[in-house]
Amino acid sequence: MPPRKRFSMMKRADRMPKTEEEVPIATKKKEKSKHVDVKMYVDAAVDTDEIPEVGAAVRFVISMRFFSAVWGIIGDCDEVYNYWEPLHMFMYGKGFQTWEYSPVYAIRSYFYILIHYLAAYPIFSIFAEYKMLLFYAIRSLLGIFCLCGELYLYRAIGRKINNNSAQNFFILSTFSAGMFVAGTSFLPSSFAMTLNFYFIGAYLNEQWFIAILCTVLSAFVGWPFAAVLGLPIVVDFFLIRRQYISFIFKSIACATVVGYAMLTVDSHYFGKYVFAPLNIMIYNVLSGPGPELYGIEPMSYYFKNLMLNMNVAYVFAVLSLPLSMYTYMLFIPLKGQPMRFGIPHNFDYWRRYAPFFLIFFTALTWTAIFFTQPHKEERFIFPIYPHILFCAAVGLDAAARLIFKFFENYDFYFFFFIIGYIALNASRAFALSKHYGAHIDIYRALPETIMADESNFKIMHDPVRICLGKEWHRFPSNFFIPNEVYDVKGKPRGVEVQFIRSEFRGILPKHYYNGSTTVEITMHVPDAMNDRNREEPSRYVDLESCDFLIDVDMPGTPYEPNFREMPQWKAMHELPFLVNRESHPIFRAFNIPYIGDRFTYWTNYTIYRRIY
Repeated sequence: MPPRKRFSMMKRADRMPKTEEEVPIATKKKEKSKHVDVKMYVDAAVDTDEIPEVGAAVRFVISMRFFSAVWGIIGDCDEVYNYWEPLHMFMYGKGFQTWEYSPVYAIRSYFYILIHYLAAYPIFSIFAEYKMLLFYAIRSLLGIFCLCGELYLYRAIGRKINNNSAQNFFILSTFSAGMFVAGTSFLPSSFAMTLNFYFIGAYLNEQWFIAILCTVLSAFVGWPFAAVLGLPIVVDFFLIRRQYISFIFKSIACATVVGYAMLTVDSHYFGKYVFAPLNIMIYNVLSGPGPELYGIEPMSYYFKNLMLNMNVAYVFAVLSLPLSMYTYMLFIPLKGQPMRFGIPHNFDYWRRYAPFFLIFFTALTWTAIFFTQPHKEERFIFPIYPHILFCAAVGLDAAARLIFKFFENYDFYFFFFIIGYIALNASRAFALSKHYGAHIDIYRALPETIMADESNFKIMHDPVRICLGKEWHRFPSNFFIPNEVYDVKGKPRGVEVQFIRSEFRGILPKHYYNGSTTVEITMHVPDAMNDRNREEPSRYVDLESCDFLIDVDMPGTPYEPNFREMPQWKAMHELPFLVNRESHPIFRAFNIPYIGDRFTYWTNYTIYRRIY
């Protein structure tokens, strides 16, 4: 038999996987000794499709996650102010604090920050003075944690579903623009997403304790709403296996250990008994003002987002249920099965199919919950990225099995399908970096800009003051702000970031209390905090007190002037930045060489220095 092409997704007709009726009896008896030898359509001995070796897969995925860590943007200010800034405070003793971390409200967990601090501490202990390097190292660690989950699920799909679906998952996940963004994001929803890679893999492998532990960690440490994604194992234990005691015991054990650890850590840092997951549920669902204070979006918001970041994978995920169900009935003999409306209604017949159906149904449940909520954020759908990619991989495999007879040379068509998928997602990922990356790149140049030859700190504030107006929400964190800068005479001076007033009328974060220990800082109850998104004027400083200012050049308004037109400000460094509302939606979402620049409008992201 000639070797199969690397990108082949389907065998030729004479090498197609056989149905149950075509598998030799001796093979069946031999291969059904363990659950991992029985796949969704056929026995493992019949599924001889080639898939990439784990070593090659690791090298491929790690390179993509590294690119994401270095060139990916931060598209959500919540990631900066609620996670990067508290982590910066743990390391350097200062940073911005949001109202969520006030002991009065305590709806964010310091336990989540602490585990990242401990993971990054070996790097921090060596490179503490290189804050930007530390930032990218932490993002790389997040990417490694994610890719391990992807590879774990990849192998589980190959063992439990089939090799073709595993190959599809590897390609769809590795090159997904959505994973390019989410895989290295420092967010509880990304943490929940990564744990759901592990959860689905453990569920398919029937490693029940690991699956339950991942669900508990995802819901307690990550995001409480992620508990919904543990639905497959609940249904499996209660309705299929009927092993109630085992499930309850494992769940209580995991919840007790994780919950106690969180309660201990958060109570220590807040100075009172705090269980943050409960507080966030109360705020968002029960008695709090709710997230609608921070904006509402139409239901189409998530559809557009998924089409941009998952595109073809999302389409195949939606179609995966009917495609895979029909394929399943073709491969598993129907003879002797009780039928209703042409579909077998004997559960034993569908036992192999149940894991896929439960994973699909879980994603559908999540969709029904979050698509109908008024307040929508891109990060809210991160947790179901593993489900989308898994379902898409199975749906793509099922489609190939169904249409194979119409395309004799299927390898050729699949190769071009993959090239198109990679090109589309690469275009999306590159567009995000090219169009909006200036908001990070400009801060990389900040230390050199401050320490320019003509700088003389005698006429500047101590510490040197960098101000943000309307661009407060694109601040990439204090990891990009040097602890000290030096003038031409080698004299050091500290650096701080402050806000000036803009057209924004919500609450901004404030600096953490200047305490001598981390616990003293976190226990302090800050003033001028509220959970109603009311503006706090005490956050602002006078424009005249700013030494440097970072802004995007736009037509001026009373509270957001165009600083390029003001004689007391001098542009020191600038980078191109895309203007959303003036650019064509397609060409701002995707990078299309040569053509795209004709349909996009650009301005400058600029560092200004006050002229004294």
